[in-house]
Amino acid sequence: MKKIKYYPQKDLLLKADVPGAKMWAVALNKAMLTYFEIEPKSKFDMHSHKSEQITMVLHGELFFEIADEETICVKTGEVIAIPSNIKHSVYTQKNRVKAIDAWSPIRKEYIRTLKIQKATATDSENILEVQKLAYQSEAERYNDYNIPPLKQTIDELKRQFKTHIFLKAISDEKIVGTVRAYEKNGTCYVGRLAVLPDKQNQGIGRALMKEIENHFSPKRFELFVGAKSDKNIRLYNKLGYKTFNTGTEGCGKIKILYMEKFNKNR
Repeated sequence: MKKIKYYPQKDLLLKADVPGAKMWAVALNKAMLTYFEIEPKSKFDMHSHKSEQITMVLHGELFFEIADEETICVKTGEVIAIPSNIKHSVYTQKNRVKAIDAWSPIRKEYIRTLKIQKATATDSENILEVQKLAYQSEAERYNDYNIPPLKQTIDELKRQFKTHIFLKAISDEKIVGTVRAYEKNGTCYVGRLAVLPDKQNQGIGRALMKEIENHFSPKRFELFVGAKSDKNIRLYNKLGYKTFNTGTEGCGKIKILYMEKFNKNR
């Protein structure tokens, strides 16, 4: 049965995107809305996508550089509509900009082209970059920028490759998501699920979770999540995880939920 989805303001948290830009996104199967706040002299590099895009500038001036065409300046209250697969870059000049995008995401086709692969230590820098961008929203949510995912060093991450299996999600030859896990005494401990902010709400996190579980055959799976991270909690609930304990260990004053799922194949 289809359900209406309501997003109160507390769920529409701005997340880091390209340097100088933050955004939130809401998506259904055939429509998506994104909101951006962009600092002066910021840029989205030349790119294209299968989805159609309609952008309205709410405040400021946003410049669209279209491949082989003139640059278009979209001002407050104006709209630009971009068909599929048109290469374009977007940038700001001296003013801060607020804008909204309406999309027609091709989610099934996107997931079919997404590749989930086992990562190696040579991917460490890219994985750490994805992790730190993805966890910016968690830091904002809890007003704590000392959370472990943001403080981890490249050397610490590389050492984890000796004990963990890392997976990477690849789109257009770029790592857009990651997760890691290890097994001990019959339990598989899953951690650091991370997806780039502009790739969230597209099924990547779910795909990574399902694939990491396929790499192990334990009696149970376990992970933890911040108690206020509603979207992550909903995802884990949908994947069969249930809360069995609470605590704060390793996370300062942030309350965390310990969640588990028993392996039905054991």
